[in-house]
Amino acid sequence: MRVGQAAVDAIKTRGGDNTSYTLGQASDIMYFESGTTKDYIYGHLNVRYAFSMELRDTGKYGFLLPSHLIEPTAKEAFEGIKAIILNMKLND
Repeated sequence: MRVGQAAVDAIKTRGGDNTSYTLGQASDIMYFESGTTKDYIYGHLNVRYAFSMELRDTGKYGFLLPSHLIEPTAKEAFEGIKAIILNMKLND
C-alpha cells in the first residue's frame, strides 16, 4: 500500500492534468479479475509484488481515449511507475 500510495501521489502532483487515482486491490475498487498476468507472476514466478494500473477515464471513453488524452495519460502513468520503482524495498 505504501508503494502504491507513492504512485498515486506522484501522478496527482507531477503527472498529466492533476488526475486522481484510487488505490486498492483491483477486485475491490474496479472489478473481479482472474487469469491475469498478476496471477501468473504470483503463482508461477513467485514474485512478491505486482501492480495493476488502469489508465485515466471517468467512464466516458473506456479503453478508447481520444488522441488528445494519450500523451498526458502516458506522462502521468510514467510518473507513477517511476514512483513505484523508487519506493520499492526489494529486501522486505
